[in-house]
Amino acid sequence: MRKLANNHSLKLGLTGFSYGDLYDANRLQDLLALFDRSVRHHDPSLFSEYEHYRSCQGNGMDPVNVSELLVKMAPLVGQFVARLFDVDEDRINQVKHIRQEFDTVFVYRNEVVAKLDKHFQHEDAENWDSALIIHHKV
Repeated sequence: MRKLANNHSLKLGLTGFSYGDLYDANRLQDLLALFDRSVRHHDPSLFSEYEHYRSCQGNGMDPVNVSELLVKMAPLVGQFVARLFDVDEDRINQVKHIRQEFDTVFVYRNEVVAKLDKHFQHEDAENWDSALIIHHKV
């Protein structure tokens, strides 16, 4: 990640916008309009859901639907913010790293943890001495 000594000299990654615009309500509206256009272009159906959510602030919506919508919107917000602060490459590298970690965890879960029952089917883990197991040196 880049370190900036002076945030006021921060160059934004979106043409036509400057750091000072982040403190200007009118320019924030312009940024929101740009974000909306990018979401609408990426997925018109998702944008329609998002627009509905935004208009009612989630009131009257099923909490599960709100949660699913926010999860679907999160990557688009992340992409937009990365473009805004000109850190696309950093974001891409971080996403790759996180995916690799998830893959490792899920492989371990599926290949090791999920198969433990088969290997210990006659064991009752409730009776195990966890302190002894933790301190046991192999």
